[in-house]
Amino acid sequence: MEHLKKKRSFSWRDLLYKALLFVGTVALIVYFLPRDGKFNYQYDINKPWKYGQLIATFNFPIYKEDATVKREQDSLMASFQPYYQFQKSIEKDALNKLKENYHANLKGILPSTDYLRYIERMLKDIYESGIVSTENMQELHKDSVTSILVIDDKLANPRSTDHLYTVKKAYEHLLAQADSLHLNKDILRQCALNEYITPNLIFDQQRTETAQKEILSNYPWANGLVVSGQKIVDRGEMITPETYNILESLRKESIKRNESIGQSRLILGGQILFVGILIMCFMLYLDLFRKDYYQRKGSLSLLFTLIVFYNIVTAFMVTHNLSNVYIIPYAMLPIIIRVFLDSRTAFVTHTVTILLCSISLRFPHEFILTQLAAGLVAIFSLRELSQRSQLFRTALLVILTYAAIYFSFELMTENGLSNDFSKLNVRMYTHFITNGILLLFAYPLLFILEKTFGFTSNVTLIELSNINNDLLRQMSETVPGTFQHSMQVANLAAEAAIRIGAKSQLVRTGALYHDIGKWKARLSLRRINPVESIHIKT
Repeated sequence: MEHLKKKRSFSWRDLLYKALLFVGTVALIVYFLPRDGKFNYQYDINKPWKYGQLIATFNFPIYKEDATVKREQDSLMASFQPYYQFQKSIEKDALNKLKENYHANLKGILPSTDYLRYIERMLKDIYESGIVSTENMQELHKDSVTSILVIDDKLANPRSTDHLYTVKKAYEHLLAQADSLHLNKDILRQCALNEYITPNLIFDQQRTETAQKEILSNYPWANGLVVSGQKIVDRGEMITPETYNILESLRKESIKRNESIGQSRLILGGQILFVGILIMCFMLYLDLFRKDYYQRKGSLSLLFTLIVFYNIVTAFMVTHNLSNVYIIPYAMLPIIIRVFLDSRTAFVTHTVTILLCSISLRFPHEFILTQLAAGLVAIFSLRELSQRSQLFRTALLVILTYAAIYFSFELMTENGLSNDFSKLNVRMYTHFITNGILLLFAYPLLFILEKTFGFTSNVTLIELSNINNDLLRQMSETVPGTFQHSMQVANLAAEAAIRIGAKSQLVRTGALYHDIGKWKARLSLRRINPVESIHIKT
């Protein structure tokens, strides 16, 4: 009973580990996938379009250039009239204050009532024209506004800014007109006239902003339309200013469409569903056909770590527009899995990884076919990694496969390539060469993965089977007969393994060391009982 309980407990722990592995893998991949609506193309005027044929998948307007928009909006706003509220009470309060001060202390300053009547008349004229604050007047001059709309009793009447006063200008005007009536300016200055001059035109910001928005909302932002299914640009075509403007319009519209919360949630839900289905299918494959890998945590960890790593790198490069994804050595993944596990698992893992990475790309069809072909070639050319030269050969074959597949795509998509090979995308072929160079780093990476996940590669087995190894060398010197016996058993076992399709290098290495325990036991016995050891030797 206790044995069954332990087995059941271990089964639940194993199930929990796989569930967490599934959820963690899906969460990490989806988290890094681009879904912010970025327009992942690089283009410039008078430069060739380096991607495949671009077809509009929805209707969108052709927006005007930024310079054109600014010029036309500036032209509209040049004739715009801001709103100001006319405050009648300010004039009334100022005249009442003047009368009160006259009876209080101005009688002793002003020589006659002519001064009082002059000040009253001038204040009425100035307030009738309108007084604005110095800050508002500076804004009007800055925006080159020639007239404003003055709201008086719910009616908005235009008024020229040339007839408006500031406090300073009104004060100076009041003193300047005194000369025509032969009034003494010095006496007027003693009356503190600036106390009766207050802005009576108050800027109506809310009404002004509403009017500005209404004008801009009626502004035509577009001067054309691209319909769904229309060709925008093809590979190798020069980007003209018109095409550039259409591409910019497509970029703006794509961002706008993906900025809504509902659209973002739909994209997120679709990504979770797609990634979850693929990862679940991969786990079902392991459970059905590779149960030994499925039960071993080291194998599962290696497989899912590689899948997540390649998806994160791809998504990061696409999101930040870093170089080109074709420099990423995807063929390294099936090579690593082929060395540690087997060919079928290597191809299935490679296929799942490529399908997941394709979500981030604009042209997944071309990417999937190219990477699958390169992965198959890598698996076929590197059945057992035992020498560094094998990896060089594989890298070369992968480069040639990339080049051949991509060249076939160019022949199919380029209309004018028949007699003019100058249209070939040379940059892509340099990316393939870079990819092959990075593929060579699989050799040192194998050592790190081997130590991390507890695997034993053929490279390690070859190192262990080297007769110059310290342990084997000591064995050949101490017990040469046993050593020769082990060599013969190793050769026979390796030949048998080759005939039945087993791992010959693993069998050979194991056979070389099969008598190590017996040899070590004899050494121990010889140290303990020399007489007995002599008897054994004879």
